[in-house]
Amino acid sequence: MTWINFDIIMTARLTRSSFYKVILMSATRLYVVTLLLVIGCGRPEMQNTALGDPSLSAVEGFGQGPTNSKLPRPTNAKPDKQLEINKNTLLKDPSEEMRINAATVMLFNENPLAREILLDALNQTENSAARMAVCKSLIQARSSKEPVKNDEDFIQPLLGIFASEIVAEAELAAQTTLLFEYEKIGGSLEKIASDASQPVKTRLNAIYALKLQPDMMATIKLIELVDDPNDPEGQISAASEEALRYLGIPIGTSAETRIQIIFELERKGRDEFLKDWLIRQEEQMRLMKIELTLWRELYLSALGQIYDGTTDDAARGEFLAKRLASSKSEVRLWALEKISQWRTGTNPKLPAELGPILIGLISDQDRNVRLKTAKLLALMVELNSVEHLMAQLEAEQDDEVKMQLCVALGGAC
Repeated sequence: MTWINFDIIMTARLTRSSFYKVILMSATRLYVVTLLLVIGCGRPEMQNTALGDPSLSAVEGFGQGPTNSKLPRPTNAKPDKQLEINKNTLLKDPSEEMRINAATVMLFNENPLAREILLDALNQTENSAARMAVCKSLIQARSSKEPVKNDEDFIQPLLGIFASEIVAEAELAAQTTLLFEYEKIGGSLEKIASDASQPVKTRLNAIYALKLQPDMMATIKLIELVDDPNDPEGQISAASEEALRYLGIPIGTSAETRIQIIFELERKGRDEFLKDWLIRQEEQMRLMKIELTLWRELYLSALGQIYDGTTDDAARGEFLAKRLASSKSEVRLWALEKISQWRTGTNPKLPAELGPILIGLISDQDRNVRLKTAKLLALMVELNSVEHLMAQLEAEQDDEVKMQLCVALGGAC
């Protein structure tokens, strides 16, 4: 293809795209203006708002309409004590689980003030914990049977988090945008990613959000951003290339070949694109599971080498106590196995500090940890574990663990 043909293709593509956008934007604006005039004529109190109330102006650069945190408070909204408790929990509680629970309760609360609290929390740049709790609550709501009413309320505050200096916070907001259909959120994401007036970090966060979207238009935008003319340092181009590699989309060696890739995607259509996207995601998950298994085995092997190299019993006990407190069940099971080996060795006496930890693990959230602990306690009759074993036996749902608890309880008694 000659450079002349390349210029013709580019011109035709840009002209077609611009032409349609102009028609669409003009039609949309005409509809909105007409609607405001009709409402304004019928309701005098709305005329000033329609003519230019700043509270209903679009957020600069995002183009999604009003920020809901500035909307007038509904006249039927009444504060209540429980709502105030939930608010304080969301904003101040040190437990992440409690913050998420409070956000979830308010997310499905019919009181309009509950929605206002959540939107305000997302806008609080100084309270990252509350922001992230609301995001996680929205992410969990995607799998809920009960849909989130008026979920568009959250679009603007979530896009605002893209400007955050905290990477985890911005990435969580990007993940939360999956709550919306691409038709609702895609235009804003594409605009932010392309807007040279936005800070680079904000554009990069929008690119990350586009990477997560299972939509052909998001992928096409990423391909276009590889040749972004407003990217003197190449950060936008590099991030777009990385996103495309993650998605398994060919990048091409030139702007000309990338145009051909876009044409090929458009030729296939959305259904074929989504089918290919799912296949690539499944393959990527398979490879990630293999890699995760490999790293887990390497980590446990390293723990074993450190443990075997420690000869002092007190130091060994301290090492195992830390592993028993791990948040990973695989590590806790590894430590329990080492204690079991210690118990059956030539010096079966364990350090005293391990006893209370073992008793506590009888109610561990992981079924395999509870089973392994019950087997250990059946051998360690010197521990005063009767009360804890009885309590867990009453609460236990797994039949095999129940059986082992009975054995341990018999030994303890």
